[in-house]
Amino acid sequence: MYEISVELGVNPNSIRQRLKKYGMPIRGRGDALKNAYKHNKKKHPTKDKHRTEEEKLKISQSVQSYWEDVPDEVRERYSEISKDRWQKMTEEEQHDLRSKAIEAIRRSAVEGSKLERFLYEKLEAAGYNVGFHHRPLENENLECDLVLNELLVAIEVDGKSHYENVWGIDKLRQTKKSDKDKNGLLLKRGFV
Repeated sequence: MYEISVELGVNPNSIRQRLKKYGMPIRGRGDALKNAYKHNKKKHPTKDKHRTEEEKLKISQSVQSYWEDVPDEVRERYSEISKDRWQKMTEEEQHDLRSKAIEAIRRSAVEGSKLERFLYEKLEAAGYNVGFHHRPLENENLECDLVLNELLVAIEVDGKSHYENVWGIDKLRQTKKSDKDKNGLLLKRGFV
């Protein structure tokens, strides 16, 4: 619409109003921006931009602050938009997204989550000898996210699936039982 308005020398809103009047589909801002980036009509503001850890932290804190203050009705609206977007995806797109999520979970199980890696790096930098995805107890088949053996400290970074029904109620019960058993074994052996 902007390009048409420039070519005709009119206000972009008048073109939008006429298109609406005649029932023509109008792209949302997000779709219009995607199209502009795709056809190199507009430069993406963050593509190929490398941020410092400090900048990333500021952005993260800003997003967290925003979400803490979002009213329930706005959260619900975002949820409905996401559900609607999911419903509009083809089965192939949904399958692709599920596959990527499963792959990320598998990779995280081996490499650790971002938070686990962050804690590991900070503890190592502070001079601690840190076991990463380590089995601290002999003869026990349990693994802890991070372990400081000399201090008898075990650190578990439990995400949402450890306390909310993300993968189904049976999986949640199993996870809670495993967490409780692991905590008991660790405490019994003197770990905190």
